[in-house]
Amino acid sequence: MVFPALKPINVVVLVVTVIESLRAFEIVWVINAGRNGLELLSVLVYDNVVGEASRIGFGSTLAVILLTVSLAFIIPYLVVYFRATIGRGEVR
Repeated sequence: MVFPALKPINVVVLVVTVIESLRAFEIVWVINAGRNGLELLSVLVYDNVVGEASRIGFGSTLAVILLTVSLAFIIPYLVVYFRATIGRGEVR
């Protein structure tokens, strides 16, 4: 089967896709400031911390959730990468 051979590539593609989707703040903010159905978690963080509501606690909680979602994809990627690197003897 082809999928086990493509596992490292699929992991990299998944991690990069998730990170880029979480970084889409600039595009949404420039287009319509996160309104009209394009509400992102990063826009909610900005609105609650810097916006008129100034709910810093709620915005900080959303930022921690965003960090947790990011780390849920980044840590497994790093584990797979470093295990493969150590297995080949490339780390000194």
